[in-house]
Amino acid sequence: MAATVALEGVLVRWDDARGFGFVEAPGGSDVFVHITDFPRGTGRPARGDRVQVVVASGPTARRKAVSARLLGVRRMPGRRGYPSWVAVAVIAASLGLAAALAAEGLLPLWLPALAAVMSVVTFALYAADKRAAVEGRWRIPEATLLTAGLLGGWPGGLLAQQLLRHKTRKRSFLTVFWLTVVVDVAVVVGVAFGGR
Repeated sequence: MAATVALEGVLVRWDDARGFGFVEAPGGSDVFVHITDFPRGTGRPARGDRVQVVVASGPTARRKAVSARLLGVRRMPGRRGYPSWVAVAVIAASLGLAAALAAEGLLPLWLPALAAVMSVVTFALYAADKRAAVEGRWRIPEATLLTAGLLGGWPGGLLAQQLLRHKTRKRSFLTVFWLTVVVDVAVVVGVAFGGR
């Protein structure tokens, strides 16, 4: 087994969508590092983070980390646009509203059932997109993710954002996502109270 050496440096490039970047460290060329080199549960790296990488010793044209860890204080978990308790509260409130409206006979039962099915589908779409991003494969279009959310699957999308740490940084996506949530909730309220 090849000998290894630990180096400290700065993450000078990071492609979060594809899950890899380069650490500027002593000893020659930048060190390639992949998201899978970091321990699970330590948050997503970002450009400018101080990182310790372990690389195989010896002269090579391209240095690649065999493991990595973030140094210093981290904003955990990840860098989300909103705390996870907000997501849980929004999902719980919407499910509670739908259950109350259905119990009062104000909402057809097929509507919450459709939302449940679409939430599972939307979560699966986010998971597939996250996997494709990490592996550098063809991605699921954002319009598809947003449309699935608009069709009642936004709770699954919101849950996926929190559990998978996916689609939580791009402001334009999040803005449209929350607009679809507002539209979806407005439609449910409209169906429930529109005939009264």
